[in-house]
Amino acid sequence: MDELDDKILEKLNENARKSYREIARELNVSLTTVSNRIKKLEDEKVIERHILLINQEKLVTLISFNKSINLFYSSTNNF
Repeated sequence: MDELDDKILEKLNENARKSYREIARELNVSLTTVSNRIKKLEDEKVIERHILLINQEKLVTLISFNKSINLFYSSTNNF
């Protein structure tokens, strides 16, 4: 690993959905370079997997809100 790999990992860590093209533009390197570097990092298991992090507090709020709406509509549509 070198400084470029570190910078690529930093960009992915900030936003894992960032396109390779955006990363290449921000680091002033070619798209092929970014793609090859990320593939190498995956092959070497430096990048093990791409995961989704869910904000549990927001999820609970959203579920509670959704249940409230469902209860409201259920109670108003029982006529």
